[in-house]
Amino acid sequence: MKNKLLAVLCCLLFISQFLYSSANQKLYDANDDEYRKTVILCISSGVIGPSSATPVTGEELLIALDRVRTENLNSDLRAIFEETYSKVAGYDNSFSWEYNIDLTAQFFLTTDMLGKEGIIEDRRDFFLPYNEERPFLDLGVGFNFGSYVFVEGALPLLSGASPVGMNITSLDWIATYRNDGWITAWNQGPDLLSNIPVLARGSVGNKWINVIIGRTPHSMGSGFTGNLVISDNFLYQEVFDISLNSNFFSYDMSLTHFDTQTGLESFKKESFGGKHQTRIVHRFDFNIADKARIVLNFGSTYYADSAWDFRFFTPFMIAHNYYNNSNDLNIVNDYDEANNIGSIEIEWTIIPKLSVSMQAVMDQFLLPWETNGLPNALGLLANASWTETFGNSAARFWFEFLYTTPYLYLNEKYNVDENGNRTPNYNYDWILGYYRDSNRAPEINFSGHPFGPDTIAVAIGTNYDNYDGNYWIDGELIYKVQGEKGILNPTLDGGEGPYESTPSGIPAHTIELNAHAGWEFYDSLELFGGVSFAYHVNYKNHQDKNVFIPQMYLGLTYSPF
Repeated sequence: MKNKLLAVLCCLLFISQFLYSSANQKLYDANDDEYRKTVILCISSGVIGPSSATPVTGEELLIALDRVRTENLNSDLRAIFEETYSKVAGYDNSFSWEYNIDLTAQFFLTTDMLGKEGIIEDRRDFFLPYNEERPFLDLGVGFNFGSYVFVEGALPLLSGASPVGMNITSLDWIATYRNDGWITAWNQGPDLLSNIPVLARGSVGNKWINVIIGRTPHSMGSGFTGNLVISDNFLYQEVFDISLNSNFFSYDMSLTHFDTQTGLESFKKESFGGKHQTRIVHRFDFNIADKARIVLNFGSTYYADSAWDFRFFTPFMIAHNYYNNSNDLNIVNDYDEANNIGSIEIEWTIIPKLSVSMQAVMDQFLLPWETNGLPNALGLLANASWTETFGNSAARFWFEFLYTTPYLYLNEKYNVDENGNRTPNYNYDWILGYYRDSNRAPEINFSGHPFGPDTIAVAIGTNYDNYDGNYWIDGELIYKVQGEKGILNPTLDGGEGPYESTPSGIPAHTIELNAHAGWEFYDSLELFGGVSFAYHVNYKNHQDKNVFIPQMYLGLTYSPF
C-alpha cells in the first residue's frame, strides 16, 4: 500500500510540473500534412527537419519551424510556412475537440488473389502494406485540453489479415471468399474486436517534457523505404513514450508491448497476465548548428513476467550481458527472450534543398580475436534527397541504398538432441508481432526494415504534394536482391560462418515500380489508388521460378463531416 501511495504522489508531482508550463500536445505522424510540410520547409531553407521519432507533438514541430530561415524561402514557400505555423500553433489554452466519420470503398486486384498457386500467399505479398489499408468505416475523435493534454482515438471496421490469400475489398469484414467458400460476419467470420481500436493515444506535457501512451503508429528514422531500428510496419503499436525536447538536444525512451511472436492461443491480447514480449529503445538526438543531426539508439527486446522491468528504463543501463528468461540457449520457445540492438543516424542538410541521411545498425558484431561468437549482424541505410517547389506545390526526389547481413534481426540458440548434442539454429530476434483471433493470421513482422535481413536494395522515387489542387503522387522504382535468411526462413542453420555475405543461398531478384496517388476533388470526397508492376527472378528463393506480378488498388473515401 505504501508503494502504491508513493507512486500516486510521484504521478501528481510529475503532472504538476507539466501544468507549470504549457505547450502544444497535439500529435502528428510522419504522413500527416503538417509534418510533411515542416520537413519540406526546413530542408528548403537549409536546416534539419523535425525529429524523425514519430509521433511528435505540436511543440516539437514548432521547434523545427522556429529553425526555418525564411530569407531562404521564395514567396510561395513563405506563404506555406505562415499557414503551417499558424495551424500548428493554433491549439491555444482552450478546450477544443474534433471528429471525423470516413466511409471508404476500396478494391484490390492482383494475380492469384486466393493464393491457390502460392504466388500471393498472404497480405504481406501485396505492395500496399496492411497497416495502410483504409477501413470501410472509420470513426475518429480528438480532444485538446488547453495546451496540457491531448487525446484521440479511432474505431474502424477493418478487414483482418487472412492466413491464406488476399483481401478482396474493404468489405471483407462483412463477407469474403476463402478456401473455396464464403465467410461472412454471421458464420465464424472476421472478429471485428480483434482490430479495434487501432488508434487510442494521448499526450501530456509541457515545453520540455512530454509523455505519449496508447496505440499509435510509431517509427524512428528518415528512411524512405523503411528504417533499421523501428519502422511503422504494424497496424498499431502499443507504446509508452517519454521524451525531453529542446532545439539542441532531445532524449526519447520508447517502450512497446507486443503480445507474442508466435500466435499461440495461450497469449490473449486482452489479458494482462502471463509473459510479456517488450521492446525498449533509448534515443539520443544531437542538433549540430541546425545543419546536422546525430542520433544514437540503444534498444532491447526482453521476455518477462512484467513489461515494466525498470532496469531497462535507465538510459545508461548496459543491457548486453542480460540473459534470456529461461537462462538457457536451448530452444524452448519459438521467440527470443532477451537481446539488444544499437544504431547511429546522421542527417545533414548540406545546402538548401539538398539533404542526406545515414543509418548504421549493429545487432551482433564479432571482434577480430573472437572465434566462437555469434555471426555478424549489421545493416546500413543511406539516402539523399532534393526538394523542389513549383508554385504552391512541392516535391522531394530521393535515392536510397540498403544493405543488411544474413543474420540481422535473427538470434542464435541451439537445437538439442536426445544425446545432448547441440546444433546452431538462427531464430527470431527483432521479429515481433501481435496475436489475433483464430480466423486470422498473427501480425508478425520485422520491428526494423520491412525488407528484413539478407537484402541489398537500391531505390529512387519522388513524393509530390500539390496544395492548390489537393492531390498528391508518390512513386518509387526498387531493385532488391534477397537471400534465404529472411522472414520466410528464420530458422536456417549458419552457412559459411560469421562473415557470410549477402545474399545467402539462392538469391531472389526483384525489380518493381510502385505508384500511389490521391485527389480530394470535392470537399468531402477523395479518390485514391495505386499500381505496382514487379518482376521476380528465383521468386522466394526458388531456383528458376520467374514470375511477373501486376497489382493495383482503387478507392473512394467520403467524409461527410
